Parts: sequence; structure tokens; C-alpha cells
Amino acid sequence: MQFDKKAISEFLESAPSETAESFYKAFKSAEGFIQYAEDHFNMEALGIEKMTDVLPMASEQVLSQSASRENYQKYFCDRLQVVAEMLEISRCGLGVTGHAGYIVKFLNTKIAVDPVFYLLDRETDKEELFKLLCTCDAVITTHDHGDHYEATLVDALSEFMPSFMPDFMGKEKKNTVFVKPGDEIDFKDVKLRFFESEHSSRTELVKEYGFAIEFEGKNYVFPIDVRAYKKPHAVFPNTEAVVLHLWLGRGAALNAHPEEMENFCDFANSFGAKKILISHLLDYKRDIQNMWSEVHFNMVKNKLKNSEVLKLGDWIKL
Repeated sequence: MQFDKKAISEFLESAPSETAESFYKAFKSAEGFIQYAEDHFNMEALGIEKMTDVLPMASEQVLSQSASRENYQKYFCDRLQVVAEMLEISRCGLGVTGHAGYIVKFLNTKIAVDPVFYLLDRETDKEELFKLLCTCDAVITTHDHGDHYEATLVDALSEFMPSFMPDFMGKEKKNTVFVKPGDEIDFKDVKLRFFESEHSSRTELVKEYGFAIEFEGKNYVFPIDVRAYKKPHAVFPNTEAVVLHLWLGRGAALNAHPEEMENFCDFANSFGAKKILISHLLDYKRDIQNMWSEVHFNMVKNKLKNSEVLKLGDWIKL
């Protein structure tokens, strides 16, 4: 595919003013975009006929990436404080502590899910997150990707609380319960159920366990990073909420109609949940072809039943 400065300029001249404004804010010039594309784009994965087809989405993605980086680097502690305050006063809920990390609370039980320092650069931010995580009663790890598992952090937390971890991640660790699919564990006010979750895709084999939390007869399901949407999966009765990580295809984040969009929506709705919570957005360390954002949530939300996006610092009543 050829990069055509003239075609880009002509496209911008006829595009809506907000499209052109976003483009120039993101790339400064046609030359700036061409250089960025040459440096960062996987052309084979784009799935487009001409480069101008990707201009609006690329602009939005670059701006979203920049805003997310600033959010984590400048305002993380402010966002985390909201979660800390809600944990104190709420009976049940979910607080977002990272792009794919949470603290869930059910009555007197607080559980940290996949805590990491992954997007944090400042030591003060890491210290504040660790301090809040230490108020939890347990930590759950789902798989060993770097944006979901940080061994030194989980090991430090296991000094203060039990750690639930997939059996494929080890055999012996202090205060650690190694779980397998089908395990049911009564823990304080809740029951935990673990199941195999399909993180593997056509090109990558990844082991992962999802889990469900049962509280007062209702289930809250965390499939985590699913890729094989058409495979059979665990379903739980009385599912109040399902927390899903948005993924619409490898390298497909700049496509106007990502290849896995319909499959994702069918998968999300198949849980029969009263509420669908969408996360794993705005990982600014990913390239923009693989970073999912609110633009992508907006693509799927009207196809989902009662969906809501999760962002850093959000608190969702459960």
C-alpha cells in the first residue's frame, strides 16, 4: 500500500472539521502521519484498501493513547483515591485499579484481581496502590501475562493474605492456593468457582482460568482475556454481572469493522447477565493497532444488553 501525501491532504480538505482537527492534533501533518505509519503500522493486519480509510480511527487512537498515558502518569493517585473511599462506604461493588485490575467487595470481603504495576512509572503511585491492595482479604491471579501478573507484587501481598493462582503457574508458594477448573472455594462471605477460559487464539496458545464469585445467590463472572469466542464456556445461574475484556481481533483496532466484533457481542450476551461491564481498555503501552479504547466500546455497546465501560478509578455498584 502506497502512502500518498496528496491523497491524505485531499481527504482532510473534504473531511468534517472535527476529523481534520483530530488528525492535525495527533500527527501535525500528512508527513507526520506517513512517518508514524511507516514506523508503527502492521500493514498486513490493517485489512483496508487505501490509507485514507484509517485516518480518522488512527487519529482518535493516538489521542486516546496520549490521554491514557497522562491519566496514569499524572492522576493515578487521584483516581485510586475514589476507589479507596468507595471501598470504605459501599456494601458491594467493583473498583478499577488498572486497565485490567480490580478490587471487588462483597460485604466484609475484599478481593484484588490481577493487580500489577504495569502502567505505573512513579514510585509514589506504586506505593499507594500497594497500600490499598494490602487492605484486601485475598488476591486472585488468572494467568501469567505481564499486564495481569507481577510475581514480586503478588508474593508481597501473599505475606498478608491468601493468594489464589492457577495450578499451571507453580506448585509451592507461601500462602498460595493453586486452583484448577471446577474448584469451588468458600471464602468468607463468598463462594469462588474457577473455570478454564479461552485466552488462546489461532496464533497463540495461552493458559488462563476465569472465575465466578457467588454472593447471596447471585453470580459475578470474570472470564478475563478471552479470544476463542465460539468455544463452549462456563455459564452460571443468576448472573448479575459479567466483566469482559474487549478484544476484537489481532491488530484490528484501526479497522472500521473489526473481524471479531460480532463474535465478541454474541459471547458477551451468551452469559445472560443483567449487566455487562467492558474493560481492558486504554493500555497505552500497546501500539494503536492493538489498543482498545472507548471508540471500540461504542462500536459494540448497542449490540450488548445493558453494557457499561470501565475506566481507571471507576466504582461500579454490584
